[in-house]
Amino acid sequence: MADSVVPYVIPLSAQKPKSLTLVPSDPGSRYKTRQLQVQIVGKSKMMKTMLVNILDVAKDMQVPPSYIGTFMGYEIGAQAKWDPKKPERQQAFLSGEHDTKDLSKIALQFIQEVVLCPNCGLPELVCEVENSKVQGRCRACGSLSDLRISNEKFKRYILNHPPSTKGGSFSGNKNVDKKDAAVKKQVAKQMEKEQAAQKIEVPRKSKKDDEDDSVVWYSDTSDEAAKARREQMLPDAFLKPKKVPEVSEIKPLLATPDKLNELKNSGGVSDAEFVPALFEAIMGKDATTMDPIIKEKEVVKKFVGGKDAQIALLQAVEKFCGETNTALLSKVAIIIKQLYDEELLEEESIFEWADDKNGAIAKVRDNAAPIIKWLKEADEESGSEEDE
Repeated sequence: MADSVVPYVIPLSAQKPKSLTLVPSDPGSRYKTRQLQVQIVGKSKMMKTMLVNILDVAKDMQVPPSYIGTFMGYEIGAQAKWDPKKPERQQAFLSGEHDTKDLSKIALQFIQEVVLCPNCGLPELVCEVENSKVQGRCRACGSLSDLRISNEKFKRYILNHPPSTKGGSFSGNKNVDKKDAAVKKQVAKQMEKEQAAQKIEVPRKSKKDDEDDSVVWYSDTSDEAAKARREQMLPDAFLKPKKVPEVSEIKPLLATPDKLNELKNSGGVSDAEFVPALFEAIMGKDATTMDPIIKEKEVVKKFVGGKDAQIALLQAVEKFCGETNTALLSKVAIIIKQLYDEELLEEESIFEWADDKNGAIAKVRDNAAPIIKWLKEADEESGSEEDE
């Protein structure tokens, strides 16, 4: 990958430089990928986030472009669409509005799970599907290993849509295949220039002109130097992958909210990512009411202050009633009303959850309809009274 490619920019507020290469362990690496560019189109429920340069980013990462959008869709709970027949800037989109900052974080996770070789750490993996396994063969060290994909839905997507390496391109678009061949030639020429430049010897200055003999004129590639560059260039949030605490870790700390919060923060996860595990730890599998959650409501409140976390709580309730304990299906409306009365949920979060049909369990949504209707009517009545 040519050095002329723009480094992957993580637009976070930090004092440190905001660049990232395809090798998180060594920011000084020559492997780079372009920043994913997005464009918001449409209004209200028809709003979409277009991934306008998905082909360029996919070429840099050497993966099928559909994989990037699909991975992001599963991670943020949005519908992902890839259509190679459309114009280049309209081939991929995610439903809803999503900013570059959030998508950049997910792109980093994609790089760690799909692009980097778990053996040598270089972005030289070629994805292979064989015997119902998703594996990666490294072109650098030759190892063959299972890809470290944490999302089972995305793993199933790869199994159902294995990459096609015909002609050396992952694009799935004949027109793009021709462009890809031209790009590869340009990259090859650029690499030749770089190699030639590395062989040019810099004339050594005389002792009179060069007062400091300790200057190093080469790039140190040792593990220690790579670690130093990583700590200098990468935001602290990216030095280690996220880890959602296990249920067994959460249960003993329910009586100590501060330690529970420390456990969440140690994994680098948000409240919305932590809430499903917290819900499972409190409820268990055999609960027939929301009493366990109500009992621990003061603990739960500490993690459901934001809209995303409240939607995550509703999704956990939906999964529990629709899959884990279907005996609660008929009580869904009562359960949501109960959580609303206990100030664990707000109207706006409930409405947004109800409007988002991605991953919805139909029976749960049908049984939740009465409470949604009641809240909307109450909201309308309140609005009319204020107007008077």
